[in-house]
Amino acid sequence: MVKVVVAGASGSAGGKLLSELHPHLLTLTDRVVQDTTAQTLADHDVVFITLPHGCSAQVADPLRSEVLVVDYSADHRLSDPAAWAECYARHQRSNG
Repeated sequence: MVKVVVAGASGSAGGKLLSELHPHLLTLTDRVVQDTTAQTLADHDVVFITLPHGCSAQVADPLRSEVLVVDYSADHRLSDPAAWAECYARHQRSNG
């Protein structure tokens, strides 16, 4: 049997009940949203991060190497810092 433990974490909604934010998630309504920190996520095997670009690495990098991190920001898309800076500077110029 696989046990799934879910921690809801947020950068701005820490301390709120999940039901205040997402009342449609009926089986999880009693869960308290925690602050998004590496300490909060340290014991998880899989972590989904949806923080703004530039913030995800601060949370993901201290986690154990065995933790599977799915990062929806741009922090880990490119391994070369120069390529990252060029790509996202170009993106900002085209959208700004």
